[in-house]
Amino acid sequence: MSNILIAAQNIRKSFNDGDLSVDVLKGIEFSIQKNQSIAIIGTSGSGKSTLLHLLAGLDIPDSGSIFINKKSINELNNEERGQLRNEYLGFIYQFHHLLPEFTAKENVAMPLLIRRCAKRAAYEKAEVILSEVGLSERMTHKPGELSGGERQRTAIARALVTNPSCILADEPTGNLDEKSANEVFELILELNQNHNSSLIMVTHNVELSKRADKICELRDGVLIDK
Repeated sequence: MSNILIAAQNIRKSFNDGDLSVDVLKGIEFSIQKNQSIAIIGTSGSGKSTLLHLLAGLDIPDSGSIFINKKSINELNNEERGQLRNEYLGFIYQFHHLLPEFTAKENVAMPLLIRRCAKRAAYEKAEVILSEVGLSERMTHKPGELSGGERQRTAIARALVTNPSCILADEPTGNLDEKSANEVFELILELNQNHNSSLIMVTHNVELSKRADKICELRDGVLIDK
C-alpha cells in the first residue's frame, strides 16, 4: 500500500438529465502505484473523463472515497484540493487550454508562478522542460503561432514543469493527426519514465493503450481490468 499514489474506493457519480438521474460510475475501485502507467479505455460517453476528473480532484464523487498520496480529497475544500493538485498532479487535456496571450514559455511557467516561485527560476525551469519536448526554438511563440502538435507538446511541458507524482491525460492525442498523435504519445511515455512519474491516460485508441503497463476498460459504469 505504501506505493499507492492515487486510490478510489467504491466511487459513484450520477448526473441529472431533465427529470432523470443517470448513473455514470457505479462503485469504481481503482489504484495506481508510483511510476506505473495505466490506460483507461471505453466508448464515448462511458464516463472516462468523469472518472479522470474525480481522480484529479476536479470534482468530488456522490459517494465513495478518493485518496491522493493518502490524503482524502473528500474532506478538502476547493482551495485545498487545488493546492493538492498543484503539488502532486499534472494534467494534459485533449484541447491544450493554453492561454493565447502568453508565449509557450510563459504558459509552461504558469503552474510554478501559481506556487509563488520566483519568476526567473520559473522561466528557467520552463526553458528546460520545453527543450525536453523539442521546442527550444519555439519558446517565445504564442499558441496561435504553433502547430497542433507543438501546442500539445507545450501542454505536456506545462504538466511536467512542477515534477508531478502523477500525470493525468484526457485524450491527449485525440485532436491530432495519426503521425502527430503517435509522436506525442511516445513523448508522454518517454517523459513519464524519465521523470519517474505515474501516468493515467484516458484514450479511445486501443493500439496506443497497449503501450501502458496496464489497461482498464470502463463499461456500464464499472472499471474492468483487461
